Amino acid sequence: MSATEGAVDRDLALANVGGDQELLAEIVELFVGESPRMMAAVDRAVASSDAAALRLAAHTLKGSASVFGAQHAVELSFELESMGDAGELTGAEEILALLRDEIGRVIPSLEALVEG
Repeated sequence: MSATEGAVDRDLALANVGGDQELLAEIVELFVGESPRMMAAVDRAVASSDAAALRLAAHTLKGSASVFGAQHAVELSFELESMGDAGELTGAEEILALLRDEIGRVIPSLEALVEG
């Protein structure tokens, strides 16, 4: 099993775009381009202990990752979103580190999805 295997659900990603491979490639390109900005927003929110900003940033990332069936990234984003919603950020740094690693798996998996 490769390091990126299972990071995204190809069938779900294709189903979410009606089977349109070209549209999927466009959406992947957008996500790959925007994910550093989205992760930076999550980073800033955690670093500044800004619960409201964390809720919003994690929610945005969760929604974007869900399009590709990136289930583990969605779960980690949801966990951070919930922490922000509750105003309880204890442990957020650890979840953020896991999310950073997972997005690092999702990106090459998405790129491979549209290349081949």
